[in-house]
Order: sequence, then C-alpha cells, then structure tokens
Amino acid sequence: SRSDGLQPTRCPAINSVGAVAVTVRDSVSGVTRIITAQRPNEAPVVVADTTSVADFPTFCDNGFSNLPSDPSINDAGEVAFQGNLRRLTTRADCATVEQRARRQGVFLGLGGPLTTIAHTINQPGGDFIAEFLVADQSVNSVGNVAMVPELDVTFEHGLFVGSKTGSFDRRFLAGTATADG
Repeated sequence: SRSDGLQPTRCPAINSVGAVAVTVRDSVSGVTRIITAQRPNEAPVVVADTTSVADFPTFCDNGFSNLPSDPSINDAGEVAFQGNLRRLTTRADCATVEQRARRQGVFLGLGGPLTTIAHTINQPGGDFIAEFLVADQSVNSVGNVAMVPELDVTFEHGLFVGSKTGSFDRRFLAGTATADG
C-alpha cells in the first residue's frame, strides 16, 4: 500500500518524453482522480477528479461521477479521457428534459481548465452524440482526440476525431463499408 493513499485503478499511459498519466483512487477521501507525473518522486498533477463542482465542466454538469476511461497522454502532457457527468439539479434550467438525459463527455486537460472535446448534451457534439460506446480515446501531439460515439438519431456508431478548436470529423461509421477519409 502506498503511503499517499493513491491506488491505480486503470491502465497507465506514457508519452515519448516519459510523462505518465493514470487514474487513481484516493483511499482516504474516496475521490477518483486522473493524475500525471513528469519525473520520479515528483508530486502528481491532478487533471480531473470526481468531486462535485456546479456547472463544471459544462452547463448543468456537477463534476464527474465516474472517470471510466484509461487516460491517453501526448508529448505536450495533455491528457484525453472520458468522464461520466453528474447532473446539476439545484436550478430550474437544469431540470429540462434535455438536461436530464444521460451525460457523458470526452475532455482534454493539463491540470488546469479542461477543454470539452465532445459532450452528449452540451456542445460540442450535444446535437448528435447519444453516448460513448468505447470508454477509451486517444490524443495525438496536436491535441486531436479519436473517440467512438453512438449517434443520437441513427444509433449508428463510428470513429470520430475532435479537436481543441471544436471541430469534429467523422472518419467512418460502423455500417459504412469504406472509410470516409
């Protein structure tokens, strides 16, 4: 048992410069965190955790209820991960039918503010993503994130790439015989 109470719960990721990202559970507080460490014996940087925070990371979210994915880390130290979101219920505008739906997202972070790459309710992606079928994603050196969502209207799923700038590219759908390019 570690003296700091942090127990890894998911598979770690490592980039080419040696930075590591891993999901851990704090045995003292019960909080799950995604952390990074650049060097041995260095204090970890928290990228995300499961504490409640109103309107975080997007409107009507109340923090993460679960961090189900293995993190992916690029050479810039940016970590991509999926988070299941807790719905904020203390305001009337968060009690609409739309805002009560299943809440999931894919995020990118360094240990400060998070970038929302995709979201099932709010933008980006809130108008076409029903849920994320595969809990893992991958981030490249420029911060583009590959993920597999199920689409809201057609219930098809496929490979999509989202960026820090909010763009979304469909690479292929499961029911399509060839890749979209």
